[in-house]
Amino acid sequence: MIRKLQAIIRGWYYYLFTDSKALIEERVDMCKQCPISKRSNGSYSGWCRTANGGCGCHLKAKSAHEDSSCEFGVWGKGFTSIENLNELIANGHG
Repeated sequence: MIRKLQAIIRGWYYYLFTDSKALIEERVDMCKQCPISKRSNGSYSGWCRTANGGCGCHLKAKSAHEDSSCEFGVWGKGFTSIENLNELIANGHG
């Protein structure tokens, strides 16, 4: 629980107070395609929605720190995986 709270605070700090716009944009572009981040009407929510099996994080804040990673393996430190994203889409996750 403490580690998750630390990660949330770190993410918001990096989102609000550092110049991580390029990293955020790269990662969030993938999140926008992911069914886990979609509302029931299919629009992008900005969150890794718990209702869809996600972690509940605000995606811009989560993606702002380079050491952060998607729990579904779509992006993380030094990598992105379109294959993992395509698997989530194909399996109708969310």
